[in-house]
Amino acid sequence: MNFILKYLVYSFLILVIVANFSCKKRVDELPATTKIDIISLSFGNTKTTAIFTIANSGQQTLDFDITENITWLGLDKTKGQVAGKSSENITVTANRQGLPKNRYEGVISIKTNDKTTDIIAYLTVDMFLVTVINPVFTTIEIEVDSSKNKLVDDNYSRLIGAGDSTQFSYFDNPNRFIYFAQTSGLYTDSTILGKQMEWTDILDVDQSHMPRIFLNVPKEYFFLSIINTFQNLFPLYVNAGTVYEEVENIVIFQSADPLPIGYYPAFDSTVIRAFVYGSSLSVTWSQGDQFNFPFTQNQAIVLKNYLSDTVKSSAPIKHYQLLPSTSIFNRNYGDVIDVFGRGKQ
Repeated sequence: MNFILKYLVYSFLILVIVANFSCKKRVDELPATTKIDIISLSFGNTKTTAIFTIANSGQQTLDFDITENITWLGLDKTKGQVAGKSSENITVTANRQGLPKNRYEGVISIKTNDKTTDIIAYLTVDMFLVTVINPVFTTIEIEVDSSKNKLVDDNYSRLIGAGDSTQFSYFDNPNRFIYFAQTSGLYTDSTILGKQMEWTDILDVDQSHMPRIFLNVPKEYFFLSIINTFQNLFPLYVNAGTVYEEVENIVIFQSADPLPIGYYPAFDSTVIRAFVYGSSLSVTWSQGDQFNFPFTQNQAIVLKNYLSDTVKSSAPIKHYQLLPSTSIFNRNYGDVIDVFGRGKQ
């Protein structure tokens, strides 16, 4: 009898432990979080298909429901699920058959567990196009002054996603294309970080071809991101100890994903330092030691802080060989058009 009683007690305890562990595991799972890789689709005069991606950076399953009311557009799927840490591609098809010469647009609305996202789809038929390309690391806002050529007033203000492009359309060659564009780094609460990059130009349009404009950031600047899987960091100093020093009062939380920060002047002497939150200890990265600028257009560095030996005393700032090297990404497209930085000096 005692043996049976003990067996029943032990079995009950095991069931309780397993149940608690299972419940805890479910509670600790990160909620489904939506990431969509584009903010607009431009089909131009000839393109018929495009793809966008719905990614789930959480661990729980993401449900999506896509709606649109665009007569010339079709989707290969409108409902579905995305498993944790996974993604789903959506193919979009455009059909110009029977459409007269003009510019068309519509909204694709994506509803998921955590938010609703709208993607604007643009299509043209036999129009004159000016293509503007964003080869940098943040969304660019562009405004175009084309006066007599406007179809509708608000059609000439756009957002261009990183690595994407957009097209402005006219019934005939506009002869002149005047624009102003800007971008900057943004923290999670929409605080502007680093320098604001700006482009402005008055372009005389050649009758013989449709222009393509690349909004490049010049080699005098770089874009900074940080991967931090060690201790939370605060604050951040860029070009530390120089007259160009900028202090960013942001918390860089632990994460295996890069935190995009902003654009800053690139020097041979650039030093980047971040303090361990609530501590006098800091981590330091130096140009020529932990990373090397290629000094080309659209350059960026991703700094890594993930081992205890990356944390050093706050002084001096020199030759910390145990720090991991950075990953350097270099993208170089076209000619720069009147770019300058405006921000804290």
